Amino acid sequence: TFHTRLSSVLRPHLARLTAAQLRAVCDSATRLGTGQIEITNRASMQIRGLTAASHAAFLDDMRAADLLDPDLATETRRSLQVTPTWTPGDLTFRLAGSFLTRLGDLPALPAKWGYVLDCGTAPCLQDTPGDIRIEQSTSGLILRADGAPTGCTVTEDTVWDTAIALGQWALAHITTDHRRMAQITAQHTLPDRFTGTAPLPAAPPNHALHTLTLRPGPISAIELARVIDQSGAQAVRLTPWRSMLLEGAQADATLRTTETTP
Repeated sequence: TFHTRLSSVLRPHLARLTAAQLRAVCDSATRLGTGQIEITNRASMQIRGLTAASHAAFLDDMRAADLLDPDLATETRRSLQVTPTWTPGDLTFRLAGSFLTRLGDLPALPAKWGYVLDCGTAPCLQDTPGDIRIEQSTSGLILRADGAPTGCTVTEDTVWDTAIALGQWALAHITTDHRRMAQITAQHTLPDRFTGTAPLPAAPPNHALHTLTLRPGPISAIELARVIDQSGAQAVRLTPWRSMLLEGAQADATLRTTETTP
């Protein structure tokens, strides 16, 4: 999950952390780093200021909080963005679960390659980086290559087989200069089996959860933990929109960011 010396990236499953897990991250970031966290446009957490000496201790903390994948290969392949307004048992939840069972079948694509599970009532993650997108159309679920205007109809049972086939097609066309799907589709015509059905228009997500708004810049881990505790939230969901959704909170909140970046 962590690839650099001075900052480390944490990607919780379904972009969700329990309140206890969030407190563990904030405590570890404060003790072992600079105490600053940044939420990325991929709905992940970047922990700033870890050193070679503190990195191992941070990993131990995250392992104890059940926030680490079992190995680096699993973490690298588990690059899945999800509609943050999912509910337990819904289509997004189920597809995210079945995605995990197919990690070993995914083609060995570049490290930044990612999948976007945007199958709520209307797409809301079209500005979120990704290469293979699962969305809704007027006729049901579709799978779409990033950069292509249309995708192909899939079902819950066939979506990942189709995603694997599309990934294999992309892998055969990757070059040094064209390593992302949008670059590949700009240079090569997709096979007909991956096109033909347009996604629904993008729309703001509808949700019943309270929101914690994050202003631009790094976040104080101490302040984040305090605000979450005060809100009464039982869990948080990271979004790509400078906000968190709060499960069990009583009201919306706003979190100020730190003034400087180390």
